[in-house]
Amino acid sequence: MERMLRFVLLYHDCPPAFGKPSHWDLMLERDGALLTWSLAELPPTWCTVGVRSPTDAGAQSINATRIADHRLEYLDYEGPISGGRGAVRRHDWGHYELLGETPADLQVRLHGKRIDAELLLPQKSPA
Repeated sequence: MERMLRFVLLYHDCPPAFGKPSHWDLMLERDGALLTWSLAELPPTWCTVGVRSPTDAGAQSINATRIADHRLEYLDYEGPISGGRGAVRRHDWGHYELLGETPADLQVRLHGKRIDAELLLPQKSPA
């Protein structure tokens, strides 16, 4: 049986001196690292505490920017980040299914504690 691939959605609280606004980091486990996307905001259905988002028919495209891969430790980590870069806390976690992949996009289905959604994520950072 194939091992379940994990995901985590972290809230990255950035201090003003960091020069970057607070944001969300969506991380997908793959090939020994975490593919990572930065999100300025979450889809509204992802924000309700204690209520799972509804299963949608088809993938929803979200405003996400591909950033550098992160270490697997972030799957279970909450707390301060070195170098005065703020702190992270987990908003959701679980496993995901890879539904499709092209050079432009990655299509996944998240199965988390709060989120159950099909997403279309950009494969590359904007130029």
